[in-house]
Amino acid sequence: MNRPVGFVYFVRNTRSRAVKVGWSEKPAVRLGGLQVGCEDALALEATLPGTKKDEGVLHRALAAEHVHGEWFRGPAVDAMVANLSRVAS
Repeated sequence: MNRPVGFVYFVRNTRSRAVKVGWSEKPAVRLGGLQVGCEDALALEATLPGTKKDEGVLHRALAAEHVHGEWFRGPAVDAMVANLSRVAS
């Protein structure tokens, strides 16, 4: 079976505007875990069915906007999130 077993998710820190690009089987549950460790409000902005490998591909594609860990900030990640949100609605 080649079906994705999870989702690449995009969580935005509403204060810094940075976006975490991560992978989880349950992005909404993952958001809750992230929020516990963050004093700023976080918002799940988009999800994309995919694998951990897909997450890595996106990290490499967004490398120029890397902030730290799995967090990115800049026009490319903003455009990606906007496009994914538009497709989902």
